[in-house]
Amino acid sequence: MLRSGMVPAIRSARSRRAMSIVLLGIVSCQMGGCLRSSSRAGHPEAGVVSTADRRIRVRLAKDIPQFTLAVRGPCLIDDDQSHPLLEPLAELGACIVRPDPETPDGLLIGESRVSGPVMRVLPNRDGSLSYGDREYEDREYRGYLVVKREGDGFLVINVVDIESYLRGVLQGELPKYFHPETYRAQAIISRTYALYQRYVNGPQRAWDVTATTSSQVYHGKEGEGSKANEAVDDTAGLVCAWDSPEGRKIFCAYFSSTCGGMNQDVANVKGGPSVRPLEGGVICEYCKASDWYHWPTATISKEEITRAVKPFLVKGGYTHADKIARIESMQIVRRTKGGRAVRLRLVDKNGLTVDMRAEDFRLLINSGRTIKSTWFDVVNEANSIAFTNGRGFGHGIGMCQHGADGMARRGMKAGQILQHYYPGCVLVRAY
Repeated sequence: MLRSGMVPAIRSARSRRAMSIVLLGIVSCQMGGCLRSSSRAGHPEAGVVSTADRRIRVRLAKDIPQFTLAVRGPCLIDDDQSHPLLEPLAELGACIVRPDPETPDGLLIGESRVSGPVMRVLPNRDGSLSYGDREYEDREYRGYLVVKREGDGFLVINVVDIESYLRGVLQGELPKYFHPETYRAQAIISRTYALYQRYVNGPQRAWDVTATTSSQVYHGKEGEGSKANEAVDDTAGLVCAWDSPEGRKIFCAYFSSTCGGMNQDVANVKGGPSVRPLEGGVICEYCKASDWYHWPTATISKEEITRAVKPFLVKGGYTHADKIARIESMQIVRRTKGGRAVRLRLVDKNGLTVDMRAEDFRLLINSGRTIKSTWFDVVNEANSIAFTNGRGFGHGIGMCQHGADGMARRGMKAGQILQHYYPGCVLVRAY
């Protein structure tokens, strides 16, 4: 458990709600043969639908042509206005959901037609729902599903209580051998990140977070384990906040695998103004045991670099991007005080130049798996560009996960770890 004194005491449900509103500074947003009907299928239990202030919408998939679905036990299928689309079901056997070719917005559940374009699948029992698509084999999820037909594909969203969501996140973000205190620290920042996305970005879209590294890796019920569950329970409701000029607020608690010795300012990667806990420059002496503290030279052909970079530059409206020929050289034009590249200058064979963020470039090359971080030197060769002296893995903003584990193994608590990587942060209860 986190030690007493780190978190203000919460005396009543009313005071918890008031603190949540002040802290977040924003009002909650509202969020065929496989079928066997049953007149006894009732309303879902409380854990399935959660409460409005603890609900997170996780995008499992977008633009998929079909998916598999099953519910072990009774369930309801309705639209987004709670109007039944089918009779209550005693169970939903494994079946394929695909667009109804005879209607522009209908769905087929097995061979049964359902009017669309929105369908909710609400199991009576939490954790009895199974979903799978072309990327993931069937997995069980807590909460319920929202399915939206979009043209010839589907948007699939898992609506789940945030504490249940976190249980499915932690082991996707941390190795199982990491220290329990590291898991507690991760639980707090993952909760903070998810709530920030919900309140800031959620109102503009149908989902709050994705299930991948573009947000946080989420494996649903199968991602749960005793270490993750205990970390979530031990930190229930805790989030990171800072005292901004406008009052106490949560912030987007970014984190990465290995900082390589120092984290960096969020503005270098995401643009816009920074906030005190994310200004970077924090020295980390604790991640040297990571396999990625140093990484081997990565050599990329100039043709591959050009193929990866040019469409991005054209789409982004960079000046003369459509005229760029083969990239011939690269140089680092701006670094952090620690040595991480911030801006790169690319020069094509005709002498045309373009400057871009180093992190954008890194992610364009094999989704960031080849060039592990922007902490590198550049060596221009005849037909390729080599990235040498590499350090760290990930964007290097906020908490260093391997560094956090190093701190935990030296006896430091979750609160101390977070205050190290997010200077000026305070821990409070959001609910």
